[in-house]
Amino acid sequence: DRHSMSLKSKLIEAARGDEEKWIQIKNLSKMLKNLEISPKEYFHQFLMMYGHKATIKLFPDVVQVAPTTKTRNLLTSVFENYKVQLQAQEVMKNSKKQHGGGGGGQHDDDDDLDNNNDVMSHHQDACDNDNDNDAADEAPSSSSLKDRIAKRMASLDRRVENEKKEIEARECASNAMTAHVEEWLSKHKKNIVKLLVHMDEIFPEGFDHDPFSLQQKLGDDDFKAFSTTTNFKGKSNINKVSGTVKKAYHKTLLQVHPDKVRGLTVPQKVRAEAIFEGLSKAYRKFAHRCEKSTAAT
Repeated sequence: DRHSMSLKSKLIEAARGDEEKWIQIKNLSKMLKNLEISPKEYFHQFLMMYGHKATIKLFPDVVQVAPTTKTRNLLTSVFENYKVQLQAQEVMKNSKKQHGGGGGGQHDDDDDLDNNNDVMSHHQDACDNDNDNDAADEAPSSSSLKDRIAKRMASLDRRVENEKKEIEARECASNAMTAHVEEWLSKHKKNIVKLLVHMDEIFPEGFDHDPFSLQQKLGDDDFKAFSTTTNFKGKSNINKVSGTVKKAYHKTLLQVHPDKVRGLTVPQKVRAEAIFEGLSKAYRKFAHRCEKSTAAT
């Protein structure tokens, strides 16, 4: 957590030695982690406490210490949305200067941008006023650029909202799905051979092959021997069995790989992730026992 300590120093320095703001940020970070506030609310609070310049400089570092990839992505989206709004404001100011309007208010606007704690709201108001007062004077290219910026902002908002909904759905599904998978793993004693054969019990929607083919390839004797014991010493066909199991394991693991389940519902994706982890652990134990037994012979 060297990065976190460095960030603490930067934030305290930005607050001119006021450690109270650092404590407030820590509390906000806990609330964000517990889904008590949204990433957008977290960003607004940060902006109000540190102002525009410090936010632009330090918020990317804040994003890096977020607890999960999803949270980092959401915070990044909110931050990018804010920068897009600043770009839109700059476009409108430049347009006014080119057409000889609003020149005297340029410095006032810049001061407001730097010093107003609620810059986001100020910017939105400024955009609305400029649109009302100067719509007739704006060049077509400026209008086109503003349309593209508006679409980009709307797209970022939708992305933030969708990712927030997925986080909430994952939170709701996580405990139930993880418990369901753990029950299935325990039922088959976390034996990789039995787990591979009985995948239809836990994830029927994800398969395009017959898992029972493993039992047929191993044969009844080997299937019984390797699915009911963890001691493979004295077995002469360990290499053959381990090779067959390895192929079935990799083929099955592909069915629950995160890249393969993107189109499923959030609960199904959470369940697939738990299965992926459970199968991986069970196979590592199986492979280790095979190596150990082979070495002993």
